[in-house]
Amino acid sequence: MQKVLLFLCFFSTVSAIAANPGTATQQQIDALNARIDALSVGGTGLGTNYSSTCTESGGSCMIFQTMSQMDGSMNIVSINPFNITPSPSTGLSAANDICQKEGNARYGSGKTWKALLSDNTQNANTLVNASRSYINFLGSQIAVPGQLFTASSEAFQGVLASGLSIGRVYSWTGTTETGANQGNHCNDWTSALSTDLGSRGDSNSRDSTWILDTGSQRCDRPIGAALYCIEIG
Repeated sequence: MQKVLLFLCFFSTVSAIAANPGTATQQQIDALNARIDALSVGGTGLGTNYSSTCTESGGSCMIFQTMSQMDGSMNIVSINPFNITPSPSTGLSAANDICQKEGNARYGSGKTWKALLSDNTQNANTLVNASRSYINFLGSQIAVPGQLFTASSEAFQGVLASGLSIGRVYSWTGTTETGANQGNHCNDWTSALSTDLGSRGDSNSRDSTWILDTGSQRCDRPIGAALYCIEIG
């Protein structure tokens, strides 16, 4: 019952931020971080107390989904609770900067975060450390070493049974089920045109659509989409 109440409190705070796009108040951010901490599993201490083992042999790295919502050019268009201004302003480097800045705000400094994206310059699977397991923002394991991108339905069930977020929020990915460039990537994440497309993943999915949903979306999507951010070290 306590965990159910915590989830409801978490969702109400996220909903309040979503209902008022732009910069959240510090009070909202503090409340959200406190509820993320309270939801953490096994003493992982997610939130700014998150103690990473990503650089350790046999350790775990985190994947989280941004609260910030971007169009296909990586311009933040709706929710921006941490008042992030990416530098540079567009492209894969902008996506990486968003992940790094939101990661710093949510989980403390000293960790390296990259956007789990593919385009003509990068395959998302090159960001994955095959010797590390992966956890979500609650501290639950979502993939054993070498199984984040796999054709195994059992592995995908393990990834999404714990979930990458609360509720359905789409993320830009440009990525196939195996972690390669899918081809729709908003012109290397520089386009916000209605004529360009970007593939997406569904964080609430329980199969391979977590990384490649059934349809791509227009790069000018008014409410934007989130990013998956992967811990590198």
